[in-house]
Amino acid sequence: MVLDFLDKANTFMSIYKETDNYKNLREEDQKFFKSLFVLLLIYGDLTMSNKELAERIKKEEEKNGIKVEKPQSISTIEKRISRLKKTKLITGYEEKEILNGRWTTVKRHLKLDPVLFGFSIINDQERRLMLARIEAANKETQQLHPELMKLSKKPEEPPPEVGYKVEVIFN
Repeated sequence: MVLDFLDKANTFMSIYKETDNYKNLREEDQKFFKSLFVLLLIYGDLTMSNKELAERIKKEEEKNGIKVEKPQSISTIEKRISRLKKTKLITGYEEKEILNGRWTTVKRHLKLDPVLFGFSIINDQERRLMLARIEAANKETQQLHPELMKLSKKPEEPPPEVGYKVEVIFN
């Protein structure tokens, strides 16, 4: 089931591709988020180092037919994640330790932003993926048929008939 969703990553793009948060990113950051989105969608919460994340994204890109010479550098990963956090597409925090006299990120905890992606707060993987698929279908339908948005208004109720009187008596 998971591989089926990885193959259909483009289906889920409709969830975020029209948001200003995504549109305002650089093209390279958009590609990075596309790969990261699928991982966060499937696993809910990623906990790994920058190096592990770079390796994982390289593998995902290779699975999708993109030839990658080497994984992105750790500093590039750090900068891209920082930009994604600023645009509020993802949230998370880092665990840092002093290695060789410098603070170094040893683990990174990332999640999709729960405000922008409401389904991301669901812990059950199958249910989260199902709701994401429904969200993607809804957004796709809205883009293909904008006239449906006008139908969402409630019809006006007719005025109440004259002659009825309601009386409430308390004892």
